[in-house]
Amino acid sequence: ARGLENDPQETATLNEMESDLATEELYRDEVLSQVSVDQKEIAAVVAKERVQLELRWLFAPKREQAKQFLQQLAHGISFEALFAAQLHDSVFADQRTMAITKFRLEDRNREMAAVVDTLAIGAVSQPIAAADGFYLIQITNTSTNPVLTETELTKLEYDLEQALIKRKTDVLSDQYVDRMMRERNPVIVRQTFNLLRARLGRSILPLEKYNEWNLDAALMSEAGPLDSAKAHDYRNQTLVKITDENFLLEDFWAWYQARRAYIRFSTTSPQSFFASLQQIVWRSVRDKLLIDRASQRGLQNRPNVQRQKQWWEEKSVYARAKVELQQTVNFTDEEMQRFYVARSRQYRDRQGKLQPFERVKEQVREDCYAEELTKRMLHHLNMLKSKYPVQINQSALQALSLGAEADAKAIDVIVAKKGGTFPRPGFPTIDFDWKRWE
Repeated sequence: ARGLENDPQETATLNEMESDLATEELYRDEVLSQVSVDQKEIAAVVAKERVQLELRWLFAPKREQAKQFLQQLAHGISFEALFAAQLHDSVFADQRTMAITKFRLEDRNREMAAVVDTLAIGAVSQPIAAADGFYLIQITNTSTNPVLTETELTKLEYDLEQALIKRKTDVLSDQYVDRMMRERNPVIVRQTFNLLRARLGRSILPLEKYNEWNLDAALMSEAGPLDSAKAHDYRNQTLVKITDENFLLEDFWAWYQARRAYIRFSTTSPQSFFASLQQIVWRSVRDKLLIDRASQRGLQNRPNVQRQKQWWEEKSVYARAKVELQQTVNFTDEEMQRFYVARSRQYRDRQGKLQPFERVKEQVREDCYAEELTKRMLHHLNMLKSKYPVQINQSALQALSLGAEADAKAIDVIVAKKGGTFPRPGFPTIDFDWKRWE
């Protein structure tokens, strides 16, 4: 790959991968190892999973409207009438109803589940506060799923055991991170935060909105006003004070650049932008502390971490080398027209009539590009094979289980890892371009 593995951008991404893998090891050591589930717990959640609930609710964005619903119910207006009244062109009945098991409701909303557990069929709950407003719940029906076969029960018990483990580890993980943050006592430096807010505002907000919000107004220092357009000059300013060290503006910026494709800010108002940026800053501090703790314990040196890092390095170097090869592929209109004539059968309509070149030009361009790229990759690989001999263990290859190979219903799945310190695909995946070689 001609030294692509030494590219600064690739090195930074691989370091993020390694850090994230090391924090996974920390998670296993400090959190997952503390969790266990016994048969009594599994039996209890199986019983809850068999209970099916049918719910519907009234939604009130404000507390006053929720109180009004209660008054109307007290004066004899039926829940059915109030439920029907809230439905209109943009709100449908299936948006105000739910069929769910007791256990799954607990997983989704423990507070709501606790309230529902006390309700009889037809009774209406007191308003339940949520992030978007208030809910008045009514149970319309309950049922118990039929007795399961032994195979079904075994699978259900396994699935619920994993769900219970996740529920417990989520609680312990939150407690672990909360303790870690409190021990280090991080404090955001408001002046540097305002500079960061203005700098990000310049890059993600429309100019009209940026000027309307006047984000530069708060950029004052003892030496005079700061210039958000020259934020690079202030990269060594402290963004977050942490016990024994400081988290600099450049530290956050490096963290953000590696993750910007996965980060979204709320831009509905200056206040929501402020809140979402503050949340992201706290997340970056959490990541730094977790990575530092994993690094101090040498978890990045574990064989499992280094093995997975190598997989990502090979995938990354391959991707960059492929991009270089892709950039060498280009065509003139004359070359595409010759391609179109030579393969005219694939550009006919349903009636078998050849479509005009101009109508299918973009499709011809894509087909021409795909074929030429495949040729160049094959040529390049053959050249590499002659330079670096490759031996394939055919017996091991044939022994691989490919049960879904000829299954028309089989689907491609890409596992995404949203948690941890670095969102990414769960595993290095095979390049879909190889399908053209089948």
